[in-house]
Amino acid sequence: MKTVLRHALTALILAATPIVLAGCITDPVTGESRLGYPMSVQSEQAMGLQAVPSITQEFGGAYPDARVQRYLSDIVVGMADTSARPDLDWSFTLLNSSVPNAFALPGGNVFMTRGLIWRMDDEAEFAVVMGHEIGHVEHKHAAVGMGRDMLLGLGAALGAAALDNDMAAGLLSTGAGLVSLRYGRDQERESDIRGVEHSYAHGYDPREGADVFREFQRIKQEAGGGESAIDAWTSSHPLDSERIASILELSASKDRRLDGNREVPGLRRSTSAWESLIGRLRAEQAVYDRGDEAMKRASAALAEGRENGVRRAIPTVQSCASDLPGHAHFRDVLGRLYFALEDTSSAMTHFRAASRMNQGLVQPEYYLSVISLDQQRPREAVSYADRALQILPGHYALQYVRAEGLWQMGRKDEARAAFQSVVQQAPEQSEEYAGAAGRLGVGAKQSPQTQPEQPRSNRQKRNRARNR
Repeated sequence: MKTVLRHALTALILAATPIVLAGCITDPVTGESRLGYPMSVQSEQAMGLQAVPSITQEFGGAYPDARVQRYLSDIVVGMADTSARPDLDWSFTLLNSSVPNAFALPGGNVFMTRGLIWRMDDEAEFAVVMGHEIGHVEHKHAAVGMGRDMLLGLGAALGAAALDNDMAAGLLSTGAGLVSLRYGRDQERESDIRGVEHSYAHGYDPREGADVFREFQRIKQEAGGGESAIDAWTSSHPLDSERIASILELSASKDRRLDGNREVPGLRRSTSAWESLIGRLRAEQAVYDRGDEAMKRASAALAEGRENGVRRAIPTVQSCASDLPGHAHFRDVLGRLYFALEDTSSAMTHFRAASRMNQGLVQPEYYLSVISLDQQRPREAVSYADRALQILPGHYALQYVRAEGLWQMGRKDEARAAFQSVVQQAPEQSEEYAGAAGRLGVGAKQSPQTQPEQPRSNRQKRNRARNR
Protein backbone atom coordinates (compact mmCIF):
# COMPACT_ATOMS: atom_id res chain seq x y z
CA MET A 1 0.00 0.00 0.00
CA LYS A 2 1.12 3.54 -0.67
CA THR A 3 2.16 5.45 2.42
CA VAL A 4 2.37 9.10 3.26
CA LEU A 5 5.46 8.94 5.45
CA ARG A 6 6.81 11.95 3.63
CA HIS A 7 4.57 13.80 6.12
CA ALA A 8 6.07 12.21 9.21
CA LEU A 9 8.91 14.58 10.20
CA THR A 10 8.93 18.27 10.98
CA ALA A 11 11.64 20.56 12.18
CA LEU A 12 9.99 20.43 15.60
CA ILE A 13 10.40 16.66 15.66
CA LEU A 14 13.99 16.86 14.54
CA ALA A 15 14.69 19.33 17.33
CA ALA A 16 13.50 16.72 19.83
CA THR A 17 15.27 13.82 18.10
CA PRO A 18 19.05 13.59 18.31
CA ILE A 19 20.57 14.18 14.87
CA VAL A 20 23.06 11.43 14.18
CA LEU A 21 24.68 10.05 11.11
CA ALA A 22 23.07 7.01 9.53
CA GLY A 23 24.18 3.87 11.33
CA CYS A 24 22.98 0.35 11.92
CA ILE A 25 19.63 -0.62 13.36
CA THR A 26 18.23 -4.03 14.19
CA ASP A 27 15.11 -5.19 12.37
CA PRO A 28 12.74 -6.39 15.13
CA VAL A 29 11.14 -8.93 12.77
CA THR A 30 14.21 -10.58 11.25
CA GLY A 31 16.88 -9.67 13.80
CA GLU A 32 19.10 -8.49 10.95
CA SER A 33 21.30 -5.41 11.15
CA ARG A 34 20.50 -2.76 8.53
CA LEU A 35 21.61 0.71 7.55
CA GLY A 36 19.23 3.09 9.23
CA TYR A 37 18.66 6.09 11.46
CA PRO A 38 19.16 4.99 15.07
CA MET A 39 16.53 6.33 17.45
CA SER A 40 14.94 5.31 20.71
CA VAL A 41 11.40 3.98 20.93
CA GLN A 42 10.45 7.24 22.65
CA SER A 43 11.85 9.31 19.78
CA GLU A 44 10.13 7.13 17.20
CA GLN A 45 6.79 7.49 18.95
CA ALA A 46 7.31 11.24 19.37
CA MET A 47 7.98 11.48 15.63
CA GLY A 48 4.67 9.87 14.80
CA LEU A 49 2.68 11.79 17.40
CA GLN A 50 4.03 15.12 16.17
CA ALA A 51 2.82 14.31 12.65
CA VAL A 52 -0.64 13.04 13.63
CA PRO A 53 -2.48 16.41 13.83
CA SER A 54 -1.33 17.60 10.39
CA ILE A 55 -1.92 14.21 8.77
CA THR A 56 -5.38 13.97 10.31
CA GLN A 57 -6.35 17.43 9.04
CA GLU A 58 -4.98 16.75 5.56
CA PHE A 59 -7.29 13.76 5.28
CA GLY A 60 -10.46 15.44 6.55
CA GLY A 61 -10.29 14.52 10.22
CA ALA A 62 -11.46 11.29 11.83
CA TYR A 63 -14.58 9.72 10.36
CA PRO A 64 -17.45 10.79 12.66
CA ASP A 65 -18.76 7.37 13.63
CA ALA A 66 -17.55 6.12 17.01
CA ARG A 67 -18.91 2.60 16.47
CA VAL A 68 -17.03 2.19 13.21
CA GLN A 69 -13.85 3.57 14.76
CA ARG A 70 -14.06 1.16 17.73
CA TYR A 71 -14.77 -1.89 15.60
CA LEU A 72 -11.91 -1.26 13.19
CA SER A 73 -9.53 -0.22 15.94
CA ASP A 74 -10.11 -3.50 17.78
CA ILE A 75 -9.05 -5.42 14.67
CA VAL A 76 -5.91 -3.36 14.05
CA VAL A 77 -4.73 -3.06 17.64
CA GLY A 78 -5.47 -6.74 18.19
CA MET A 79 -3.08 -7.66 15.39
CA ALA A 80 -0.50 -5.08 16.46
CA ASP A 81 -0.46 -6.36 20.03
CA THR A 82 0.78 -9.74 18.76
CA SER A 83 3.31 -8.17 16.39
CA ALA A 84 7.07 -8.05 16.79
CA ARG A 85 6.62 -4.70 18.54
CA PRO A 86 3.81 -5.05 21.09
CA ASP A 87 5.45 -2.41 23.28
CA LEU A 88 4.37 0.47 21.02
CA ASP A 89 1.26 2.54 21.71
CA TRP A 90 -0.65 1.32 18.66
CA SER A 91 -3.72 3.18 17.43
CA PHE A 92 -6.01 3.20 14.41
CA THR A 93 -8.01 6.02 12.82
CA LEU A 94 -10.42 5.88 9.89
CA LEU A 95 -9.95 9.20 8.09
CA ASN A 96 -12.77 11.12 6.45
CA SER A 97 -11.30 11.45 2.96
CA SER A 98 -12.56 10.15 -0.38
CA VAL A 99 -8.97 9.62 -1.53
CA PRO A 100 -8.15 5.87 -1.27
CA ASN A 101 -5.13 5.43 0.98
CA ALA A 102 -3.71 3.59 3.98
CA PHE A 103 -0.50 4.30 5.86
CA ALA A 104 1.27 4.05 9.20
CA LEU A 105 3.46 6.54 11.02
CA PRO A 106 6.55 5.63 13.03
CA GLY A 107 5.57 4.61 16.53
CA GLY A 108 2.36 2.78 15.66
CA ASN A 109 -0.28 5.25 14.44
CA VAL A 110 -2.14 3.43 11.65
CA PHE A 111 -4.66 4.99 9.25
CA MET A 112 -7.04 4.15 6.44
CA THR A 113 -9.32 6.49 4.52
CA ARG A 114 -13.03 6.22 3.93
CA GLY A 115 -12.18 6.31 0.22
CA LEU A 116 -10.38 2.98 0.47
CA ILE A 117 -12.39 1.04 3.01
CA TRP A 118 -15.73 1.28 1.21
CA ARG A 119 -14.13 -0.47 -1.76
CA MET A 120 -13.34 -3.56 0.32
CA ASP A 121 -15.77 -6.45 0.05
CA ASP A 122 -14.82 -8.30 3.22
CA GLU A 123 -13.08 -8.00 6.54
CA ALA A 124 -10.16 -10.18 5.49
CA GLU A 125 -9.11 -7.59 2.90
CA PHE A 126 -9.02 -4.96 5.62
CA ALA A 127 -6.99 -7.25 7.89
CA VAL A 128 -4.37 -7.95 5.20
CA VAL A 129 -3.93 -4.26 4.41
CA MET A 130 -3.66 -3.33 8.07
CA GLY A 131 -1.23 -6.17 8.68
CA HIS A 132 0.85 -4.72 5.86
CA GLU A 133 0.90 -1.27 7.47
CA ILE A 134 1.77 -2.77 10.85
CA GLY A 135 4.64 -4.47 9.03
CA HIS A 136 6.16 -1.14 8.00
CA VAL A 137 6.35 -0.12 11.65
CA GLU A 138 7.59 -3.54 12.78
CA HIS A 139 10.46 -3.49 10.29
CA LYS A 140 11.32 0.14 11.20
CA HIS A 141 11.07 1.05 7.54
CA ALA A 142 10.91 4.75 8.37
CA ALA A 143 14.28 4.55 10.12
CA VAL A 144 15.70 2.58 7.19
CA GLY A 145 14.40 5.22 4.80
CA MET A 146 15.91 8.00 6.85
CA GLY A 147 19.25 6.26 6.82
CA ARG A 148 19.08 6.01 3.04
CA ASP A 149 17.52 9.35 2.22
CA MET A 150 18.74 11.47 5.12
CA LEU A 151 16.65 14.59 5.29
CA LEU A 152 15.26 14.58 1.74
CA GLY A 153 12.60 16.87 0.44
CA LEU A 154 12.52 19.74 2.95
CA GLY A 155 9.82 22.28 2.32
CA ALA A 156 6.95 20.13 1.04
CA ALA A 157 3.40 21.30 1.60
CA LEU A 158 0.58 19.05 2.74
CA GLY A 159 -2.07 19.96 0.22
CA ALA A 160 -4.79 22.42 -0.55
CA ALA A 161 -8.49 22.47 0.14
CA ALA A 162 -11.13 23.32 -2.42
CA LEU A 163 -12.08 27.00 -2.67
CA ASP A 164 -9.09 28.34 -0.75
CA ASN A 165 -5.82 26.68 -1.69
CA ASP A 166 -3.66 29.38 -0.08
CA MET A 167 -5.31 29.00 3.30
CA ALA A 168 -5.29 25.22 3.24
CA ALA A 169 -1.68 24.91 2.13
CA GLY A 170 -0.57 27.22 4.91
CA LEU A 171 -2.93 25.77 7.47
CA LEU A 172 -1.91 22.17 6.90
CA SER A 173 1.81 22.54 6.36
CA THR A 174 4.05 22.37 9.39
CA GLY A 175 5.66 25.67 8.47
CA ALA A 176 9.21 24.36 8.65
CA GLY A 177 9.41 21.76 5.91
CA LEU A 178 8.91 18.03 5.88
CA VAL A 179 11.25 15.11 5.38
CA SER A 180 10.44 12.85 2.46
CA LEU A 181 10.62 9.14 3.22
CA ARG A 182 10.06 6.58 0.48
CA TYR A 183 9.59 2.86 0.81
CA GLY A 184 11.36 0.71 -1.74
CA ARG A 185 10.01 -2.36 -3.48
CA ASP A 186 11.81 -4.70 -1.08
CA GLN A 187 10.22 -2.94 1.89
CA GLU A 188 6.78 -3.21 0.30
CA ARG A 189 7.36 -6.93 -0.26
CA GLU A 190 8.42 -7.36 3.36
CA SER A 191 5.23 -5.68 4.50
CA ASP A 192 3.13 -7.80 2.14
CA ILE A 193 4.56 -10.85 3.93
CA ARG A 194 3.54 -9.40 7.28
CA GLY A 195 0.07 -8.62 5.95
CA VAL A 196 -0.41 -12.29 5.08
CA GLU A 197 1.10 -13.51 8.35
CA HIS A 198 -0.86 -11.19 10.63
CA SER A 199 -4.21 -11.78 8.95
CA TYR A 200 -3.72 -15.56 8.91
CA ALA A 201 -2.65 -15.63 12.57
CA HIS A 202 -5.88 -13.82 13.48
CA GLY A 203 -8.12 -16.23 11.62
CA TYR A 204 -8.58 -14.45 8.30
CA ASP A 205 -8.18 -15.88 4.80
CA PRO A 206 -5.13 -13.92 3.55
CA ARG A 207 -5.88 -14.66 -0.10
CA GLU A 208 -8.49 -11.91 0.08
CA GLY A 209 -5.66 -9.37 0.14
CA ALA A 210 -5.15 -10.01 -3.56
CA ASP A 211 -8.54 -8.44 -4.24
CA VAL A 212 -7.26 -5.09 -2.99
CA PHE A 213 -4.69 -4.97 -5.76
CA ARG A 214 -7.21 -6.21 -8.30
CA GLU A 215 -9.27 -3.19 -7.32
CA PHE A 216 -6.25 -0.94 -7.84
CA GLN A 217 -5.80 -2.43 -11.29
CA ARG A 218 -9.43 -1.70 -12.10
CA ILE A 219 -9.16 1.90 -10.90
CA LYS A 220 -6.05 2.50 -13.00
CA GLN A 221 -7.62 0.96 -16.06
CA GLU A 222 -10.74 3.08 -15.68
CA ALA A 223 -8.49 6.12 -15.46
CA GLY A 224 -6.83 5.12 -18.71
CA GLY A 225 -3.72 3.79 -17.05
CA GLY A 226 -2.66 0.20 -16.65
CA GLU A 227 0.61 -1.62 -16.14
CA SER A 228 3.73 -2.05 -18.26
CA ALA A 229 7.05 -3.76 -17.69
CA ILE A 230 8.77 -0.45 -17.00
CA ASP A 231 6.45 0.33 -14.08
CA ALA A 232 8.40 -2.05 -11.84
CA TRP A 233 11.53 0.01 -12.46
CA THR A 234 10.04 3.49 -12.28
CA SER A 235 7.80 2.98 -9.25
CA SER A 236 8.85 2.48 -5.65
CA HIS A 237 6.11 -0.16 -5.40
CA PRO A 238 5.94 -3.54 -7.12
CA LEU A 239 3.39 -3.98 -9.87
CA ASP A 240 -0.13 -4.73 -8.70
CA SER A 241 -0.05 -7.97 -10.72
CA GLU A 242 3.16 -8.99 -8.99
CA ARG A 243 1.67 -8.35 -5.59
CA ILE A 244 -1.47 -10.33 -6.39
CA ALA A 245 0.66 -13.34 -7.35
CA SER A 246 2.89 -12.83 -4.31
CA ILE A 247 0.01 -12.73 -1.82
CA LEU A 248 -1.47 -15.90 -3.26
CA GLU A 249 1.92 -17.66 -3.14
CA LEU A 250 2.59 -16.49 0.40
CA SER A 251 -0.85 -17.68 1.48
CA ALA A 252 -0.30 -21.13 -0.02
CA SER A 253 3.11 -21.40 1.63
CA LYS A 254 1.50 -20.55 4.97
CA ASP A 255 -1.21 -23.20 4.65
CA ARG A 256 -1.35 -25.73 1.81
CA ARG A 257 -5.15 -25.59 1.95
CA LEU A 258 -4.91 -22.02 0.66
CA ASP A 259 -3.54 -23.19 -2.70
CA GLY A 260 -6.56 -22.51 -4.88
CA ASN A 261 -9.96 -20.94 -4.36
CA ARG A 262 -11.75 -23.41 -2.11
CA GLU A 263 -13.06 -22.34 1.29
CA VAL A 264 -10.81 -23.25 4.21
CA PRO A 265 -12.58 -24.19 7.46
CA GLY A 266 -11.57 -21.99 10.37
CA LEU A 267 -10.54 -19.03 8.22
CA ARG A 268 -13.08 -16.25 7.80
CA ARG A 269 -13.46 -13.81 4.98
CA SER A 270 -16.10 -11.60 6.49
CA THR A 271 -18.42 -11.17 9.46
CA SER A 272 -21.99 -9.97 9.93
CA ALA A 273 -20.65 -6.94 11.79
CA TRP A 274 -18.43 -6.06 8.83
CA GLU A 275 -21.30 -6.43 6.37
CA SER A 276 -23.40 -4.02 8.42
CA LEU A 277 -20.53 -1.57 8.77
CA ILE A 278 -19.54 -1.59 5.10
CA GLY A 279 -23.15 -1.28 3.97
CA ARG A 280 -23.53 1.87 6.05
CA LEU A 281 -20.21 3.30 4.82
CA ARG A 282 -21.12 2.70 1.19
CA ALA A 283 -24.47 4.42 1.61
CA GLU A 284 -22.71 7.39 3.23
CA GLN A 285 -20.02 7.37 0.54
CA ALA A 286 -22.74 7.96 -2.05
CA VAL A 287 -23.62 11.17 -0.18
CA TYR A 288 -19.97 12.21 -0.10
CA ASP A 289 -19.69 11.52 -3.83
CA ARG A 290 -22.49 14.03 -4.45
CA GLY A 291 -20.81 16.58 -2.23
CA ASP A 292 -17.38 16.02 -3.78
CA GLU A 293 -18.74 16.56 -7.26
CA ALA A 294 -20.55 19.74 -6.20
CA MET A 295 -17.38 21.11 -4.63
CA LYS A 296 -15.36 20.26 -7.71
CA ARG A 297 -17.75 22.27 -9.87
CA ALA A 298 -17.82 25.13 -7.35
CA SER A 299 -14.01 25.31 -7.23
CA ALA A 300 -13.84 25.50 -11.02
CA ALA A 301 -16.53 28.18 -11.06
CA LEU A 302 -14.75 30.24 -8.41
CA ALA A 303 -11.45 30.06 -10.30
CA GLU A 304 -13.26 31.44 -13.35
CA GLY A 305 -15.05 34.15 -11.35
CA ARG A 306 -18.50 32.63 -11.87
CA GLU A 307 -20.44 33.26 -8.67
CA ASN A 308 -23.53 31.54 -10.02
CA GLY A 309 -21.53 28.32 -10.33
CA VAL A 310 -20.68 28.55 -6.64
CA ARG A 311 -24.31 29.26 -5.73
CA ARG A 312 -25.53 26.27 -7.71
CA ALA A 313 -23.42 23.97 -5.54
CA ILE A 314 -25.11 25.08 -2.31
CA PRO A 315 -28.42 23.14 -2.65
CA THR A 316 -26.53 19.92 -3.33
CA VAL A 317 -24.28 20.36 -0.30
CA GLN A 318 -27.29 21.33 1.82
CA SER A 319 -29.00 18.08 0.83
CA CYS A 320 -25.84 16.19 1.81
CA ALA A 321 -25.85 17.93 5.19
CA SER A 322 -29.49 16.90 5.64
CA ASP A 323 -28.76 13.30 4.67
CA LEU A 324 -25.81 13.11 7.10
CA PRO A 325 -26.66 15.64 9.82
CA GLY A 326 -23.99 14.34 12.17
CA HIS A 327 -21.13 15.00 9.74
CA ALA A 328 -19.45 18.36 10.34
CA HIS A 329 -17.72 18.13 6.96
CA PHE A 330 -20.75 19.35 5.05
CA ARG A 331 -21.35 22.26 7.42
CA ASP A 332 -17.71 23.23 6.93
CA VAL A 333 -18.12 23.06 3.13
CA LEU A 334 -21.27 25.20 3.26
CA GLY A 335 -19.39 27.73 5.36
CA ARG A 336 -16.62 27.94 2.77
CA LEU A 337 -19.11 28.31 -0.08
CA TYR A 338 -20.90 31.19 1.62
CA PHE A 339 -17.57 32.73 2.63
CA ALA A 340 -16.48 32.69 -1.01
CA LEU A 341 -19.72 34.53 -1.85
CA GLU A 342 -19.00 37.11 0.88
CA ASP A 343 -22.11 36.09 2.83
CA THR A 344 -20.31 36.05 6.16
CA SER A 345 -23.51 35.77 8.19
CA SER A 346 -24.45 32.47 6.54
CA ALA A 347 -20.82 31.35 6.57
CA MET A 348 -20.59 31.85 10.32
CA THR A 349 -23.85 29.98 10.88
CA HIS A 350 -22.44 26.89 9.20
CA PHE A 351 -18.93 27.20 10.62
CA ARG A 352 -20.42 27.48 14.11
CA ALA A 353 -22.56 24.42 13.47
CA ALA A 354 -19.44 22.50 12.41
CA SER A 355 -17.55 23.78 15.45
CA ARG A 356 -20.31 22.70 17.86
CA MET A 357 -20.07 19.12 16.59
CA ASN A 358 -16.54 18.91 18.08
CA GLN A 359 -15.25 16.59 15.36
CA GLY A 360 -11.73 17.96 15.39
CA LEU A 361 -11.89 20.03 12.18
CA VAL A 362 -9.52 22.98 12.27
CA GLN A 363 -10.85 24.93 9.27
CA PRO A 364 -14.16 26.07 10.83
CA GLU A 365 -12.27 27.47 13.83
CA TYR A 366 -9.78 29.21 11.56
CA TYR A 367 -12.45 30.83 9.42
CA LEU A 368 -14.45 31.88 12.47
CA SER A 369 -11.33 33.54 13.84
CA VAL A 370 -10.64 35.37 10.57
CA ILE A 371 -14.25 36.56 10.24
CA SER A 372 -14.27 37.72 13.85
CA LEU A 373 -11.17 39.80 13.16
CA ASP A 374 -12.78 41.32 10.07
CA GLN A 375 -15.81 42.26 12.19
CA GLN A 376 -13.69 43.82 14.93
CA ARG A 377 -14.48 41.17 17.52
CA PRO A 378 -10.94 40.32 18.61
CA ARG A 379 -11.93 38.46 21.79
CA GLU A 380 -13.94 35.97 19.74
CA ALA A 381 -11.11 35.73 17.22
CA VAL A 382 -8.66 34.75 19.95
CA SER A 383 -11.12 32.22 21.38
CA TYR A 384 -11.60 30.50 18.03
CA ALA A 385 -7.86 30.61 17.34
CA ASP A 386 -7.22 28.95 20.71
CA ARG A 387 -9.66 26.18 19.79
CA ALA A 388 -7.90 25.75 16.45
CA LEU A 389 -4.49 25.55 18.13
CA GLN A 390 -5.76 22.77 20.37
CA ILE A 391 -6.48 20.78 17.20
CA LEU A 392 -3.31 21.73 15.30
CA PRO A 393 -0.81 22.90 17.94
CA GLY A 394 1.75 25.53 17.10
CA HIS A 395 0.75 26.17 13.51
CA TYR A 396 1.93 29.57 12.31
CA ALA A 397 -1.28 30.53 10.42
CA LEU A 398 -3.32 29.94 13.55
CA GLN A 399 -0.79 31.74 15.73
CA TYR A 400 -0.97 34.69 13.37
CA VAL A 401 -4.73 35.24 13.61
CA ARG A 402 -4.50 34.78 17.38
CA ALA A 403 -1.71 37.38 17.54
CA GLU A 404 -3.80 39.84 15.50
CA GLY A 405 -6.68 39.35 17.91
CA LEU A 406 -4.44 40.03 20.89
CA TRP A 407 -3.08 43.12 19.15
CA GLN A 408 -6.58 44.48 18.57
CA MET A 409 -7.42 43.82 22.22
CA GLY A 410 -4.48 45.96 23.28
CA ARG A 411 -2.51 43.04 24.69
CA LYS A 412 0.55 44.13 22.75
CA ASP A 413 3.23 42.25 24.70
CA GLU A 414 1.43 38.92 24.27
CA ALA A 415 0.80 39.74 20.62
CA ARG A 416 4.48 40.50 19.99
CA ALA A 417 5.52 37.18 21.50
CA ALA A 418 3.04 35.40 19.24
CA PHE A 419 4.18 37.37 16.19
CA GLN A 420 7.76 36.39 17.01
CA SER A 421 6.76 32.72 16.86
CA VAL A 422 5.15 33.33 13.47
CA VAL A 423 8.31 34.98 12.12
CA GLN A 424 10.36 32.04 13.34
CA GLN A 425 8.08 29.40 11.79
CA ALA A 426 6.32 30.82 8.74
CA PRO A 427 7.83 30.68 5.24
CA GLU A 428 9.33 34.05 4.39
CA GLN A 429 7.15 34.34 1.29
CA SER A 430 3.92 33.87 3.26
CA GLU A 431 1.49 36.63 4.16
CA GLU A 432 1.66 35.56 7.80
CA TYR A 433 5.42 36.16 7.86
CA ALA A 434 5.03 39.55 6.20
CA GLY A 435 2.23 40.60 8.53
CA ALA A 436 4.05 39.47 11.68
CA ALA A 437 7.30 41.07 10.56
CA GLY A 438 5.43 44.30 9.92
CA ARG A 439 3.94 44.28 13.41
CA LEU A 440 7.37 43.64 14.91
CA GLY A 441 9.09 46.16 12.68
CA VAL A 442 11.81 43.69 11.75
CA GLY A 443 11.70 44.36 8.01
CA ALA A 444 9.96 41.66 6.00
CA LYS A 445 11.71 40.65 2.79
CA GLN A 446 8.56 40.92 0.68
CA SER A 447 7.49 43.91 -1.33
CA PRO A 448 5.07 46.33 0.41
CA GLN A 449 2.04 45.05 -1.44
CA THR A 450 2.58 41.58 0.00
CA GLN A 451 2.78 42.72 3.64
CA PRO A 452 -0.79 42.75 4.97
CA GLU A 453 -1.14 43.42 8.68
CA GLN A 454 -4.63 41.91 8.78
CA PRO A 455 -5.99 38.60 7.47
CA ARG A 456 -7.47 38.95 4.03
CA SER A 457 -11.06 40.09 3.72
CA ASN A 458 -13.63 38.00 1.90
CA ARG A 459 -13.30 40.11 -1.24
CA GLN A 460 -9.51 39.89 -1.21
CA LYS A 461 -9.64 36.14 -0.82
CA ARG A 462 -12.13 35.78 -3.66
CA ASN A 463 -10.22 38.09 -6.00
CA ARG A 464 -6.98 36.20 -5.36
CA ALA A 465 -8.76 32.95 -6.15
CA ARG A 466 -10.05 34.43 -9.40
CA ASN A 467 -6.61 35.56 -10.47
CA ARG A 468 -4.81 32.23 -9.85
